[in-house]
Amino acid sequence: MIDQMIPGGEVIRLKIDSTIRKKSGRQIHGRDIYRNGAGTARQEYRTLLGLHFVTGIITITFGKHQLNVPIGIELYLKEHWAKELDLPFKSRSQLARELIDRVAKRLPHRDIRVIVDGDYATTFFLKDLPANVHSVGRFPIDGKLYHPCDPAQHTGRGRPRLKGQCIGAPRDLMHSLGGWMPHPEEAETEIKLVTGIWHNVFPKQQIQVVVVRRFNTDDPKRKWLKLSTPPICDSRQTTSSMIPEPMGY
Repeated sequence: MIDQMIPGGEVIRLKIDSTIRKKSGRQIHGRDIYRNGAGTARQEYRTLLGLHFVTGIITITFGKHQLNVPIGIELYLKEHWAKELDLPFKSRSQLARELIDRVAKRLPHRDIRVIVDGDYATTFFLKDLPANVHSVGRFPIDGKLYHPCDPAQHTGRGRPRLKGQCIGAPRDLMHSLGGWMPHPEEAETEIKLVTGIWHNVFPKQQIQVVVVRRFNTDDPKRKWLKLSTPPICDSRQTTSSMIPEPMGY
């Protein structure tokens, strides 16, 4: 159905997210205490007693309107619950990756853009993605980027280098000069595009990271955004038109 509702030349947008539902009762398996964001990532965190789900949603566009279609949901169990129910423990990254692999297997002829938040910036989730899938999400603020290594420079003995000179982490790039441009949709905000290798997750593969910084933020709950914002990472080359979409700004 998804293949028929989305035109052939359009990229399928698959959003992966975690949601917690309040549940009470001693007979509910999997019920536990979880740390939950109160509405959005910019609000304070709180804890909830309930069930934790990993969901997959595909967005279908009809003119100016959008329809979010759920295509998968997985129940996340903490290790003690998995042991008690005699089930293999799976992290949220594992559950999300299995969901993505199922969609990619059913739609091998379609390009799929997976949009995630920082919880899924893990090696297990991002490594060896299917050929028709690329991921856009938050990049660790202290994750190191490197220049690619030129094999021709290796003339001595020993194993060739796997990465070039260190570019730096987004935390450091926030204070660098040059390369900044206006945000396409937000006033008093600048972005910088940085291309490099995230060696721990994507060895030998270049990714593009978008570093975002804001000015004149008066809201005390958003003051931290004046110093640094978790940047956006794309496992393929991206364009500035994609910048506001994954993060909601």
